[in-house]
Amino acid sequence: MFSDVDIILYTMYDGKARKMVLHMKASDFDTDGFYSPGGGEQFCFLGVPLFIPESVTRSGDEELEEILVKTICRIGDCISCGERTTEDTIVFGTRYYRMLVLFCCDRVIWTTEEFITKHRKAHGWKGDSWMK
Repeated sequence: MFSDVDIILYTMYDGKARKMVLHMKASDFDTDGFYSPGGGEQFCFLGVPLFIPESVTRSGDEELEEILVKTICRIGDCISCGERTTEDTIVFGTRYYRMLVLFCCDRVIWTTEEFITKHRKAHGWKGDSWMK
């Protein structure tokens, strides 16, 4: 398994890091947001630059951004599978993008804060309470 330094170097410099970001699964994370694929050494993404897939970026090109914040919150209906989330969602944030760890469908997706806000409003959620 990689050490913390190895993972940071791998993430920053190796082209395979793009595949890592695209193939992460929610089951690779624990409920505190530590990444440990295959149950190995736990790793925290805070302060680590990750590749943002071009399908999400404003520029349409792949971008590299540092993970600045991690939070655990409710998102309402899952952005990926549409199911009502029963667990809190782990959200990692960069300056412009959000990485959501979706345990309901075992996916990790990249999106923007604007998209999350639109999705929640479209499905009747505001804050942590259902809009009537």
